Amino acid sequence: MSHAISNEKIEELAYVRGIHDFNDWQCQTENQLSRIERLLDQSIQIAWANCLPIWLEFGRVRDLSLSIRVPKYWPSFARNLGIAFAERYEDKCEFLIERLQEFPVNSHEFLCALDLLEFIVTHSCSINPRIFDQLFELDLPLSPVVVLEIKSDHRYTGLSTVGQFLKRRHAFENGDAD
Repeated sequence: MSHAISNEKIEELAYVRGIHDFNDWQCQTENQLSRIERLLDQSIQIAWANCLPIWLEFGRVRDLSLSIRVPKYWPSFARNLGIAFAERYEDKCEFLIERLQEFPVNSHEFLCALDLLEFIVTHSCSINPRIFDQLFELDLPLSPVVVLEIKSDHRYTGLSTVGQFLKRRHAFENGDAD
């Protein structure tokens, strides 16, 4: 079963700004490392099942839009869980690619899988270059949330597929962008 993203929710998720209140951030990150370890201490399938409800509460994994710049940013537990998931399972990208193929482009599941793949290509130093090549060739459409998120940034002009987006994000984060 997929969770469709409503038109109203697309705009909200495209312009997320992280946590605004320090006390909320402290509550979310209390015992964070042990909670993350418990959620990820299984196969990727079980970890996905454990983490997805947390990401669905927020609507996606990323908690700071690519289109937003803020002077102070406190990453949410959901985002930190996503980074840890991406680091732990970076060599199992096929599972996330299957989620992209399984769920509709306008679903929360698709958006979460895309956010995780983006974390892999922007945070990984040790991933096999062939995996990057596989990700950069993905010919699936971008989530409507990401399309709106990058709409006003000229660096993303002309992108329409997941592979193009991941390749551009990797280039920006690694200083290879034109």
